[in-house]
Amino acid sequence: MQDDSDCDDNKLVAFSRKHFTYINQFFGNKGVRDIIMERYPVPRYTLAVEEGEGEFVGTHHHVVYDNENQKTICSVDQKNQNPSIDRHDTLCQTYSLLTYLNFKFPGKYTLPPPKSLGYKREKQFVMIRMYKDLLADRDLVIRFINELEYPNEWCLNFYKSDRGLKFKSRITTERWLQIVEAILKEWEKYGFHFFMNDGDCPKRKCSPDDSKCKRARTVGGMTRKKRKFKRTTRKKYYNYNT
Repeated sequence: MQDDSDCDDNKLVAFSRKHFTYINQFFGNKGVRDIIMERYPVPRYTLAVEEGEGEFVGTHHHVVYDNENQKTICSVDQKNQNPSIDRHDTLCQTYSLLTYLNFKFPGKYTLPPPKSLGYKREKQFVMIRMYKDLLADRDLVIRFINELEYPNEWCLNFYKSDRGLKFKSRITTERWLQIVEAILKEWEKYGFHFFMNDGDCPKRKCSPDDSKCKRARTVGGMTRKKRKFKRTTRKKYYNYNT
């Protein structure tokens, strides 16, 4: 359930770091994506990675490759992703999963047309639903658990540091996916704002006696530089998804 009143910029920054650590890196990993393709085979299409260009120069950009027509299907070319407008939208690994799975299950993960009313918010919820569906597939989860024992060994912890640190202790895949489920709830509740426009919480008028609203507005003013620095970090370390 969405709760814009519970959103403040400190929460968005914390959410973004958890999202990048536990969702972006995990579902951008080649081993994870290979298992997904084996579980949901679509012979004509392959989840692939290419060197980033333009907005993604210096990074690895996740795409879908059309083996029959020998061409790349890219979220930017599809007009679904534009970091020049949505400054924190570095979710190409999620867009590519949506595209691939939509070929397997036609219409299930179709994004609304760009520029349609509520498009930005709605596409976030399609992403969340896709991840919920993947985690609800017990056979898929069992393969993750059996074949990818400790994700902390190939993911860095950006939740504790902007620069990314090695995890101090082991985290089993089962526990990792439990954390992902908790982050999906935050994403659905208020975290989607981070990937829209400038990544701010919605502005709302404060009544004289609304102390919670005043605190949120104050916190928002204090974290603008952190958000800008965070975008640089996300681009710099995006290659950890591959």
